[in-house]
Amino acid sequence: MVEATQAVRKRRFSTTWVAWVLFLLLAGYWLHLRWSPSPPPPEPEKVLLYTLAGGAEELAEMEVWAGDELRYRLRRTEAGTWGLERPGALVRVNPDRVRLMATQGAAFRVDKMVASGGSLSPFGLDRPWLRLVFTTREGQRAEVLVGGRNPAGTGYYVMRPDSDEVYFCSDYRVDIFDCSPESLRDRSLVRMDLDQVTWFRLERADFVLEATNVDGGWRLLAPYRARGDEYGIRWWLNDLLNLRIGQFVDDAAEDLEPYGLNSPAVTIMLRLGEEELTLRFSPAPEGGYYAHTSREPAVYLVEGTGLSALEADAFELVAKRLAEFEPSEAEELVWEGPAGRFRCQRRGKYWYREDIRLATENVQTLLEKLAYLRGEKVADAPQAPQQQWYIRVRTGTGEVTLRVGRGSEGYWARPGDADVSFAVDRERIEEILRLLDEVAGEE
Repeated sequence: MVEATQAVRKRRFSTTWVAWVLFLLLAGYWLHLRWSPSPPPPEPEKVLLYTLAGGAEELAEMEVWAGDELRYRLRRTEAGTWGLERPGALVRVNPDRVRLMATQGAAFRVDKMVASGGSLSPFGLDRPWLRLVFTTREGQRAEVLVGGRNPAGTGYYVMRPDSDEVYFCSDYRVDIFDCSPESLRDRSLVRMDLDQVTWFRLERADFVLEATNVDGGWRLLAPYRARGDEYGIRWWLNDLLNLRIGQFVDDAAEDLEPYGLNSPAVTIMLRLGEEELTLRFSPAPEGGYYAHTSREPAVYLVEGTGLSALEADAFELVAKRLAEFEPSEAEELVWEGPAGRFRCQRRGKYWYREDIRLATENVQTLLEKLAYLRGEKVADAPQAPQQQWYIRVRTGTGEVTLRVGRGSEGYWARPGDADVSFAVDRERIEEILRLLDEVAGEE
């Protein structure tokens, strides 16, 4: 009897435990459904008020009217760029901004239709404050009338003049057209792809700076011949891109003499692929520079940090490393100096002078210091050296040479591919010469 009672109790306990587990699972699931955030509602699909054949690429003209007054007209040139109509000229505009305008104008997107038929006055469309007109190369035309804002102030009511349907349109789709003509103008003096620049020449009074890009590497041609600093030259070209137009002085200048641009203080010529671009600059009485480019007849007043490009110094653009090579790729080192002529070669992982195996760490240290020897300034017409060394390093891809001299005012070095000498740090070059003596004296 006792055993039967205990068996019943065990079954009741087991049943109760299972029931509690099921209850907790169901309660947890209910809480999950109760408190989990609901998924966001789907974004409403945008509606196209119209679509012009060919899209933005076929759009040829955009007009913005305020009532019966033409605010501005944008027209695409034969070259495919956009221009703003001004008296006697078609002037440059900001290409990124106008590209957005053309995209919206070719296929005008709205958010939803709010009315069809009936009075237009509740939407401000009985007297629209803005009218947008878009025309393609083939003459297809579309117009958009812009009325008042919605009560929330997040957009405008718009419609086509040949339809009675009224749509709501987010404000940013209209605001890009609601601007002054001046705000559309390109404030960059020049736009260019820096990778296309293969030659440039800067002329100032009694100074010429010229460089050319040969096989992907820059070389200075004037005022002296030397390797160009890739980063320094690109930095200088970026300064040209940063020249900003502060004032549009004359959109169609027929005479440059009033601005001093017939005999400019600074002239910069660049070759970009097949194009020869010339920039002329002359100081303006009110500060900054008058500027003119060969691409257009306009005269501008430029200002800003980019003006430092007009004062470029040749040393800023010359390569500062005088013997540029990779030390780990050196295969032969030859030098000649007061102590004689010596030649070392790499054989496998060791260096030899004739048949004498050298301390590899000494040669490697020497090569590293030589590869990163830097010019500190252009040497002032170095006199005949009291002592002179000639150093040549051959790698698997070529060789570099360096001539080092010591005079009364210190040391100078001249790369083999340059016609100018550079002053070098005394401590660094003496360390290189000491290592050369050590390698030469190893037994």
